Amino acid sequence: MNNTKKPHTIESLMAKCTEEGDCQLWNGSTTKYGHPVMTFLCENKRTTTNVRRRVAQLMGMKIEGMMVSCSCNNALCISPACIEVISRKQLQLKTMKRERQQSRINTRAKLAKIAQRRSPVMSMALAREIRSSDETGRQIAARIGVSAQIVSRVRTNRSWVDFTNPYLRLKAA
Repeated sequence: MNNTKKPHTIESLMAKCTEEGDCQLWNGSTTKYGHPVMTFLCENKRTTTNVRRRVAQLMGMKIEGMMVSCSCNNALCISPACIEVISRKQLQLKTMKRERQQSRINTRAKLAKIAQRRSPVMSMALAREIRSSDETGRQIAARIGVSAQIVSRVRTNRSWVDFTNPYLRLKAA
């Protein structure tokens, strides 16, 4: 009985993927960084290899001393259309560029959150509504979209003081 396995072909590797747009996303094992790997027996030893590198070999690309990367920047993609063979320096530059872009996106998102937080929700009309309402502080806070602490400060006249009411300061004294 012959126990030798047939060597992988591009088709056999693509059968272990799911198609998402132009990419073939690997469903098998991955490294701790999320890159596709496969384990097989070679001369009675378990050998682990990068799937993208194997696909590049099967496509006839020269990969000796080069890095095999993916042009779509999806760590799981092994599509032959996305595979590119580049030098280590090119890969480092590509990674740095991607990280800078991600950093800019994160910075923009943080600035948008800060701007959203700073946008004034309260007004004197809302403060008057808070003071005149019979609801609990938490109910008003949830309805208006402010914290319960703000509602408490408005009700105790420590914030958003209504100076148009001449009796308000007399009541506090």
